[in-house]
This record gives sequence, structure tokens and C-alpha cells, in this order.
Amino acid sequence: MRVWETPPARLADALRLLRRMEGCVRALADEARESADGEAGAAYWAGQMQGQVSAWLGITDRYLTWIEILAEKTEEEVAQLGLDALLAIRQALHHAPSLLDLANGHIGCIPILQSIREEAPSAAGPLFEWLDRLMQAFAKSKWLAGEMLGLGKRW
Repeated sequence: MRVWETPPARLADALRLLRRMEGCVRALADEARESADGEAGAAYWAGQMQGQVSAWLGITDRYLTWIEILAEKTEEEVAQLGLDALLAIRQALHHAPSLLDLANGHIGCIPILQSIREEAPSAAGPLFEWLDRLMQAFAKSKWLAGEMLGLGKRW
């Protein structure tokens, strides 16, 4: 894959790559299991790779779904929300937060977007439906991060 030669600069793009990789690894594991030559070692290692990718996607689903939602809109679309929102979104799409920052809600774009959403009329259109989904996903990730830290795990 050429994509590995130049890894994505944005976190959101790295998450997309991880999701694409899941399909590739799953196909590799299926092929290795179905192989007629009885190569048990290849099937084992392909299964191990599939398990690792699945584990990373589990972490992504728990803590980073909001970043994937954030990346759904183009810069032109979010520019409608103002320059502060656009710059904060750019930063969020490039930098992975720590579990502690996530649990404490220290994500620069979230208060800006939350304020925009709270000031908007309730039937303000597709950008605001997107903001609602984003805030809901962020709240869930924040809670899960707090829960993990509460269990005494440090990341």
C-alpha cells in the first residue's frame, strides 16, 4: 500500500486508514484460513493481525468517534460557523487528545461548537444536526474516558 509511505497528517485521516486496513486484514485472514496448502502459521499470524486491528478499532469507537464525525464536514462547510470554529476544528483533526484531556473535556473546538449550537435556533439545518451528533458522541467519549481513568488506568 502506497499510503504507508506517507502516513496521514490528520488524525481523522489516520482513523479512516485504520478502518480501511480492517477490511484488508480481514481478507488476508480469510484467505489464509481457506488456503488449501495447510499453512497453519500464516492463518495464525493473519488472525493475530486481525485481532490487533479490531482492538485498535475498539479504542477508536470508544474514544474517537467524535473526531470521525468532526471530519465529515469540509472546511468550506464549517467556515460558516466562523473563523474560531474553523481553526479549532483544524487543530482537533490533527492532534489526538490524551485520555485525561478527553475525560476533562479539554478539547478546544468543543466549547466553541457547543456555544454556537446553543445560540442557534432549534431548526437551523444540517450543520446543526451534525453538531448535535458531534456533541452526543463527544459526551459519550468523555464519559468513557472518565470511567477508564476512574478504574485507575493511566494512559
